[in-house]
Amino acid sequence: DIVEVKSMSNPPEGVKLVMEATCIMFEEKPKMLIDPSNIKRKIADYWEPAKKLLVDPNRFLESLMMYDKNNIPEHIIKKIEPY
Repeated sequence: DIVEVKSMSNPPEGVKLVMEATCIMFEEKPKMLIDPSNIKRKIADYWEPAKKLLVDPNRFLESLMMYDKNNIPEHIIKKIEPY
């Protein structure tokens, strides 16, 4: 359930992947973190912005149901393609 997902500090990869794609679709910007394998590089972390989307589970579900899938901007389509 959404409340359980929101409370996870380190969710499973599948949950992270779905929420990352959701953030991209809703144009939520990631938090840029230092890459642990290369401190000179930053990696996009979508979990913090994803948790903000999950604050109100009913609103989140409604936003998913009301998402205009027929009018997705081209820049979002390009960004979401790898998923």
